[in-house]
Amino acid sequence: NVERMEGAPLLAVEAIARPKHREEPLPREEMEARNKLEAEAAAEEIKTILGWRFDFHRFLISLPENKFIAWSKDIKNLIARGETHAKELEKNIGRFTHLGVLMPFVHHFLSRLRELLDRSKNRRSIKINQDCKDDLDLMLFFLAMAHDGIDLNYIAYLKPSHIYRSESCPKGLGGYNHHGKAWRFLLPPNLLYRASNNLLEHLASIITPWIDIIDGELGNGDCSLSMTDSSTS
Repeated sequence: NVERMEGAPLLAVEAIARPKHREEPLPREEMEARNKLEAEAAAEEIKTILGWRFDFHRFLISLPENKFIAWSKDIKNLIARGETHAKELEKNIGRFTHLGVLMPFVHHFLSRLRELLDRSKNRRSIKINQDCKDDLDLMLFFLAMAHDGIDLNYIAYLKPSHIYRSESCPKGLGGYNHHGKAWRFLLPPNLLYRASNNLLEHLASIITPWIDIIDGELGNGDCSLSMTDSSTS
């Protein structure tokens, strides 16, 4: 079986590629690029693909060690220095976007860093305020999560086993699951209009499955779909 698997890439290339003619008008290498296949296409349990380390034995995808060390060091230097410039910010935000491929929720915490990037474009350097330092600290936590590995099932498209709907308005938020369990929370007067409705919807979409987690009805390996009527929350 291993020998058949190692021959599969060659078969796939042969099946879809145009055969090389003996009298090609232009010099043309063989389509299969055997030297590259020998280096990267062997049957292995662990492979690095598009900057991610895939462990097909444990079904984990993780950030490679070298990237984790280098990226963490750069973030810590940013926080310690307390200032940065547009090119450095753009490089780091690009790395965080790479993290977002594996953990989409990372994008929600990039708005203040993107705002800092916009303000830095016409300056030689810019101070990093405390809010952005807190966001960079959070990115260190996300980097550690990515380095430890994420279950491949969590990033695959699966049929949801638990479905949730949530909604909010300026005065409160609530939600329910597909079994009919519902919750609601009325904001106290001192908190009214202090958060955007977009933020409240985001919180509601998290709280709704969180209730099932607390009740022990949502565990590891379950696939949940938490929906709102907002495409940006």
